[in-house]
Amino acid sequence: MRSERKRRRTFLARFMVLFMIINLLSGVNPSVLKADTATDTAHFKDYKLEKTDSATNIKLTQKAENYNDGTFDVEMTVESDEDSTTKIHTLDVVLAIDTSNSMGEPLKWPWLGNWEWNLTYERLNNAKSAAKAFSEKLLQDSKTNVKVAVVGFGDKAYKKAGLTSDKKVINKAIDDLDLTGATYTQDALKMANDILKNSKADQKKIVLISDGVPTYGYNGRKKIGDGKRSSQDIKSALYAEADSIKNNGISITAIGIGVDNEGKSILERVAKDSGGYKAADEFGSNLDKILKDLAEEIVNKKVNNGKFVIPM
Repeated sequence: MRSERKRRRTFLARFMVLFMIINLLSGVNPSVLKADTATDTAHFKDYKLEKTDSATNIKLTQKAENYNDGTFDVEMTVESDEDSTTKIHTLDVVLAIDTSNSMGEPLKWPWLGNWEWNLTYERLNNAKSAAKAFSEKLLQDSKTNVKVAVVGFGDKAYKKAGLTSDKKVINKAIDDLDLTGATYTQDALKMANDILKNSKADQKKIVLISDGVPTYGYNGRKKIGDGKRSSQDIKSALYAEADSIKNNGISITAIGIGVDNEGKSILERVAKDSGGYKAADEFGSNLDKILKDLAEEIVNKKVNNGKFVIPM
């Protein structure tokens, strides 16, 4: 009987020691990880984690090597299938193109008494040509997961085409754009947002093309501005509109054609923390390249704003 009690006390004592060790170890900080470029998989232990996102076919693989000093080298590989990512995701884009009178202004030569050389709406024509090439790139191979809409804006915004994958409809809408007075940029963003707000696409984007500062705005009660010059109230209303749109998950990329410092500052603010600002030259002769590069980025980008949570 005494021997049995002794065995029980010995077992209990061992159990308590083990319990204390476990509690002690649980308070120790996790081992430090250090990154290296080592690729020799022969030294990796049996730690391997693979995860594949079924929606994008992006695959994350992790392997770790255990060293005697308690640190690890971690190798992480991210792979994706470009065809899968571009075919599965849906994208809706609204092209908002400035058609104010300045988009058709002729080139002036101040040193020749402001002699004008009529360039037959070169800014607007370059914008049209580049916009059609941009849409063609997005809709290549008759993609149905991408849709494009067209909005023009001058004294007010006007919709030329709703969201569609029909390239002929888009091209005609762009060709039909014409000069319409002042610059009501806020109204263009509002109309683009109205088009996209019911969209079910994975990605929603507005591409804003303009050559000047906004000369009209809306303060929540009425239209403000005289159509000739900008003001802080007009700018503030524009920024509030842009921020509201971006907060709803819609990206804005702004492109300025021959804008001055004020115009650049305004467009940069509109696209801040979103699609960003891009500058075209005086008459938009490089606009075609800018939009082609943007389309290439949209079509071929494999991982955009990705986030991995890595369990260790």
